[in-house]
Amino acid sequence: MDDEKIYRHIARKLAGETTPDDDQLLHEWLIKRKANRRLFLSIQQYWYHRHTERRHVEIVKNRLLRRLKLPEAPGSIEFTRIRPLHTRQNTLYKTLVKIAAVLIAGMALVWWLHHYYETYLQQQQQLAAEDLEKVVPYGQKAAFVLDDGTMVKLNSGSKLTFPAKFNMVNRTVTLEGEAFFEVAEERERPFIVKSGSLTTSVLGTVFNIKAYPEDRSIQVALLSGKVRIEHERPTEGKATYLLLPDEMLTYYKSKSQSQRTGFDADAVMAWKNKTLYFKDADLAEIVKTLERWYGVSFLIDNGLSIERKFTGKFENRSLEYVLNVLSYRSDFEYAITNKTVTIKRINR
Repeated sequence: MDDEKIYRHIARKLAGETTPDDDQLLHEWLIKRKANRRLFLSIQQYWYHRHTERRHVEIVKNRLLRRLKLPEAPGSIEFTRIRPLHTRQNTLYKTLVKIAAVLIAGMALVWWLHHYYETYLQQQQQLAAEDLEKVVPYGQKAAFVLDDGTMVKLNSGSKLTFPAKFNMVNRTVTLEGEAFFEVAEERERPFIVKSGSLTTSVLGTVFNIKAYPEDRSIQVALLSGKVRIEHERPTEGKATYLLLPDEMLTYYKSKSQSQRTGFDADAVMAWKNKTLYFKDADLAEIVKTLERWYGVSFLIDNGLSIERKFTGKFENRSLEYVLNVLSYRSDFEYAITNKTVTIKRINR
């Protein structure tokens, strides 16, 4: 895509006038190179700065009126050279006409700026009120760019709710499931992720949140930057945590308690790199993960109990391959019919 065309796409994106095809082309250009994302962010920061200036109509008006001060003593008499009365009257009249014309033009400009801002503000409020949803079904993943330039990757079985256009105060999204965020830095507008009982606030950073509703815990793992996490506790009030790089907060839903630890980045980010990773996983956790990953459902034979836990990883492997390895280690057999996997005990 040549420079002229990409600038046209960026301009339409910031003005909220893009089509789905425009968004797709812009997304492909953004994920192609980091330099492209940096260029987009710099243009975006200029755009918001420019529109921030438009918001201060009173400031613009006051500056304008200061520049429209009345001239000092129009028609004043010079003692060294007294002009005829009619000449001074004509001069005074012309001066007043000029002043009136300038004042009318100035007030018209102020009215236009105010009207323009009100129209612009209404458009922004309407866009900010439009919540969009990105839902990723089991067996799929999705990557996309938010209005502010933040890169998001959603794992299988996840949903992100976000406004079509962020407001001027903050950038708030709601997550169910797992997502990787590379947040565009804007010091004036924090990026906020609501995930269950946790609220994660950042300015510009890279982190992963795992918050499936059916899981026993919520995890926030920070790769770079800094995040603040808050959650409401039933009896002790709000708790606040500040995470630094290579730290992870795990919130246990049943206990309403949190624990801050280090984490294995390869394990946490495995899903993003198309790798299944299990660590001391029991059968229930394995089944839940495989259902999301491959978009299948499981039927487990009554009475089947596998106490042995599994640790291992599978890089871009088929469901059959994974089940073969698991069945060999856990002593069960399986059958796949359409999108249903049946697991049975091995009869000896």
